[in-house]
Amino acid sequence: MKTIFYKKLQAFACLMVILLSSLVTTGQWTSVNTGAPGTAFLAGVQFIDANTGWFVGQNGLIRKTTDGGTSWTTQASGTTNQFYSLKFVNSTTGWAAGVGGIIRKTADGTTWTSQTSGVTSDLYRSDFLDVNTGWIVGKSGVIRKTVNGGTNWNAQTSGVTTDLYDIKFTDANTGWTVGANGVIRKTTNAGGTWTAQTSGTSQTLYSIFMLNSTTGWAAGTTGTILKTTNGGTTWTVQTTPTTDPLFCIWFSSANNGFAIGNNGTIMITQDGGTTWGYQTSNNGVIMYTIFMLSSTQGWIVGDNGTMLKTINAGGYTWTALNSGSTTITWRDIFFTNTSTGWICGDGGNIRKSTNSGNTWTSQSSGTTNNLWSLQFVNASSGWAIGASGTICTTSNGGTNWATQTSGTSNTLHGVYMQSISLGWAAGDNGTILKYNGTSWSALPSGVTNNLYDVQFIDANTGWAVGFGGTILKTTNGGSSWTAQSSGTTTNLLGSYFVDANTGFVVGENGVMRKTINGGSTWTSLGSGTTNHLNDVMFVDANNGYTVGVNKTIRYTADGGVTWTTQASSNPSEIRSVYFVNSNMGWTVGLNGEVQTYLLVTLPLHISSIEAASTDCSTARLQWQTTGDAAADRYEVEWSADGNNWQNIGVVKATASPSHSFTYGGLISGNNLFRLKLVENNGSFMYSKLLTVSANCLATATVATYPNPTHGAVILSLKDASLVGTTARLVSSQGHILKQFTINSVKEVLYLTGLPNGTYFLTTANKQSCRIIKQ
Repeated sequence: MKTIFYKKLQAFACLMVILLSSLVTTGQWTSVNTGAPGTAFLAGVQFIDANTGWFVGQNGLIRKTTDGGTSWTTQASGTTNQFYSLKFVNSTTGWAAGVGGIIRKTADGTTWTSQTSGVTSDLYRSDFLDVNTGWIVGKSGVIRKTVNGGTNWNAQTSGVTTDLYDIKFTDANTGWTVGANGVIRKTTNAGGTWTAQTSGTSQTLYSIFMLNSTTGWAAGTTGTILKTTNGGTTWTVQTTPTTDPLFCIWFSSANNGFAIGNNGTIMITQDGGTTWGYQTSNNGVIMYTIFMLSSTQGWIVGDNGTMLKTINAGGYTWTALNSGSTTITWRDIFFTNTSTGWICGDGGNIRKSTNSGNTWTSQSSGTTNNLWSLQFVNASSGWAIGASGTICTTSNGGTNWATQTSGTSNTLHGVYMQSISLGWAAGDNGTILKYNGTSWSALPSGVTNNLYDVQFIDANTGWAVGFGGTILKTTNGGSSWTAQSSGTTTNLLGSYFVDANTGFVVGENGVMRKTINGGSTWTSLGSGTTNHLNDVMFVDANNGYTVGVNKTIRYTADGGVTWTTQASSNPSEIRSVYFVNSNMGWTVGLNGEVQTYLLVTLPLHISSIEAASTDCSTARLQWQTTGDAAADRYEVEWSADGNNWQNIGVVKATASPSHSFTYGGLISGNNLFRLKLVENNGSFMYSKLLTVSANCLATATVATYPNPTHGAVILSLKDASLVGTTARLVSSQGHILKQFTINSVKEVLYLTGLPNGTYFLTTANKQSCRIIKQ
């Protein structure tokens, strides 16, 4: 955990939850649940129209959708081998092929039967011209051809023994195949003979796409993309912004194309490959196959059950579709100020926010290893650490991440950076590393227990905690470490030191310890829970938070003597908590969730405040005061997004307890208001946020019942076009609590974990309805 000193915690808390796994940036993007296991390797995907499609993958997995991906059904493949290839020529006839030379065919789009390929080596890709004629390529230069729909597969001589990864025909005679060591082979007689073409590279080529008999592209390792405009007589290297392996390339026209690969890489060109730029995948996994049904609509599949979809391919944002897997586990979060922060987690995922966590943008970490912790020393320089000794660093705010040599293969769980030239990391088997601005070196911890957190309060004094109740302290920058008695053998997972004397550690089974003398003695605290506690953070010596499994968030205002539960909308495990100041904090955890705590204070002499819409364009704000003589005026501010605020009026403070303000400029949807109380000496403070929804559609398209409710409501849609769109649950203060996809005309919305009060449901057509929880 990271040390920053804070002002006194104040009283009022609003909770906002952002569901990263279903975040939709525009109305043109939809979420799809394929039902694939979360660890599944998905290797092939194809749609024959906007509704009907299949994907294949690990353990013989074949699934089909007939409603555009809203629902998927498993089809029996008769094998547990991995599929690599999928090819359909119409709505009923297709082939899947993969490990061990397996080939499966369907003639009705549902039932799959085995075919004999004649080989036992892996088959990687196929291409079919019609229901009869097709080719397939694979390991060790294998090429097979069928002219009777796969009843018989005949060997062709490729002329190479290197692995062949893709094949493409533009007519019955003309085709190409690509593979390892830059191999490109071409046939002009339906595969009777294959001749070598000069690729000009020794990189492995995984994919080829021929737009016609003259123009095509090939892609492979180190970001390699080649182009030909003369049927492959010559191939020209194109410049790309990545060195990641590229596994698939696709063009929908001579200008518009895509290439995908490692670390969630999606690249786009709109000039035939002269220039390539990134699209955002919001995912850090390996992407294997892209299929474009049209110039705007397409799908991508990859590792960890990942499927991505776009219906606006010319844009630069892809939205992650829920493949039925467990979504990303976020393991740590760090903010440098109230706006800018990063999260890291499984699969090498790192995301950045520049608007206090309202939205997050994926960054390429350069690794697919799980990342356990990250820290920035300023807005530019940061480090992330994780599995297999992974250390990543950035000097430009995460635009680019580079790996550093850790010298260990042990998983690193905690990192603490004192400056750009001084830091420490701790991990499994007692590993402690130190950074000197140039390189990382091992320090002698004296233990072999796994260490889960490390923190320093200056260049010399620090602590590391871990399994078996381990607490270690150093006073010489880590050159030597002394064991401290924690009084427990329970695994310790998190620590936080307020200063050189006062610190806290937490761990499994709700264990909590506190020291007020730098760790000479540790005293047991009653956390009030037996849930595992993963992290702890204090904003001063009295006010702190600890988080853990079963959506645990506990808060203390008396230095840990007593702890109370705070409501969490994350239904599962919370991994990390971080506060950037006394007004704002976040948690991250399982299911891709980030929770934002906005801590604001209601000025003491404002006893109440409310806002309501009087018609479709006008809002009235009313507030009661205690008549404080120090108040000079109330400035009324308005915002549409909670980030950009406008001063819309001033109300002079008077002895009267009642004040009001009318605003006639409401926009459709949510309008946010706040008061800026300015005192006679020029000092000021803000009120809590208020939301007014201006939605004036004549007929309501969504109803909720029961309402009021004790825990859940049923959403009943009168407008079926809202199915597949995004809805939001918003607090009365205007904060987004949940964002989710409406999957049917009747949907259950659970309010579990939310306090009693008034909430608003907003839909994609800008309608809003009030929900009261009692």
